[in-house]
Amino acid sequence: MAFRTIPDEIKIHTPEYCHCCGDDLSAIAAIPLSKRQVIDIPQPVAICTEHRTFSKTCSCGHTTKSSAGS
Repeated sequence: MAFRTIPDEIKIHTPEYCHCCGDDLSAIAAIPLSKRQVIDIPQPVAICTEHRTFSKTCSCGHTTKSSAGS
């Protein structure tokens, strides 16, 4: 199935804390990493959810990537 230009829903996944030192990353700009689309077909309408993952670099130098979940 082709990638939709305009998905029905978009979920943003950004890391909230550094996985190395635990610092809060909420004030740091996120860098886009990837996106994928999951096509769910409930009856009778299809719902397209786009998951976008990002990374943030902490002041300690560690880059933390978000996970898209399910």
